[in-house]
Amino acid sequence: MEEKALNTEERIKEAARKVFMRKGYKGTTSRDIAKEAGLNVALTNYYFRKKERLFKIIFMETSHEFLDATINILNKPIDLAKKIRLILERELEMQLKNPDMFVFFYSEVKNKPKNYLEEMGIIKSKFLEKWNEQIKENVKKKIIRKIDPISALTIVMGFMHFPIIGSTILKEMGKFTEESYKVFLEKQKEYAIEMVTNFLFLKKK
Repeated sequence: MEEKALNTEERIKEAARKVFMRKGYKGTTSRDIAKEAGLNVALTNYYFRKKERLFKIIFMETSHEFLDATINILNKPIDLAKKIRLILERELEMQLKNPDMFVFFYSEVKNKPKNYLEEMGIIKSKFLEKWNEQIKENVKKKIIRKIDPISALTIVMGFMHFPIIGSTILKEMGKFTEESYKVFLEKQKEYAIEMVTNFLFLKKK
């Protein structure tokens, strides 16, 4: 009985993830989630009571999916240049796996910034602490240029986030198919790594 309940719960969560990422919180109804899961609304409400509770679960799981992986990369005993490559590769991997993820994340944070940033709490703090520490350390050792951690974060993330968030218009402008856009993103990843590396890292004399 417990296994069946767990399967139903996971089925609802997966359906909710898909619908929320397509329509956002405001555009999604409990009926939409139930339809996607192939269940009735009453059963969906039985497991999660309110749409808001289910949304918070999906939002936090999405946040952890990205930030936990990034923290793990920052904890690796490798140099910063290799970590930046792995972070950008991870971003691309997640985009190809779930094209709507970053649009969903940023649009919902924009709608209720205080609510969702507070919800992220500890995981956000852990990520920032680790990132700030490594940028400051590499600046001190004169491995990278003098730059504040948030500016460095903007540069590293920005190069890949625009092709992801702006994918709809870029696909139209470039007349891409889904497959050719994946190839385009792979090239953009390499361009991003090269540009970030050339800007941040000081040339050895």
